[in-house]
Amino acid sequence: MLEIVAADEDAARATLRDRYGAGVDVRHCAPSRMMPKARAFRSWAAEGRRLKLFYEIDFNGEEPHGVKVVESEQEVRVTVTILAPAVGAVTRIGGTQPRTATADLALSVGQRKVIDASCGRQRPESDPQDGRGRRARWWRLARPRG
Repeated sequence: MLEIVAADEDAARATLRDRYGAGVDVRHCAPSRMMPKARAFRSWAAEGRRLKLFYEIDFNGEEPHGVKVVESEQEVRVTVTILAPAVGAVTRIGGTQPRTATADLALSVGQRKVIDASCGRQRPESDPQDGRGRRARWWRLARPRG
């Protein structure tokens, strides 16, 4: 049995049948090795109409993918997506790496709640101080560089 990952399953099956004959048994696993997945974010920072989101990804092959925003008068509902390995070998390395994602809003956040659509929870605004007078780790990512 051959297990394949292919965007066009029928074309892949035809190619393998042509190459190896009609007796080949093909199992289609997924259209891609990487599949989009919603990822929770920790906090956010706003500068005008630009919303910056702070989240983490695993060292095990995850990659940033995108952000989707749905705005209403009461809330800004945000979905951060990553690409996660769907098939194939994955390492078992522990830990995460911090990432940011940016989205442009129609209106500034103002008094609206920022909701993490991956879990339906309101997320806090990023605090520039961590309570001990030092800059919080996430705030260092939020500051403009330069």
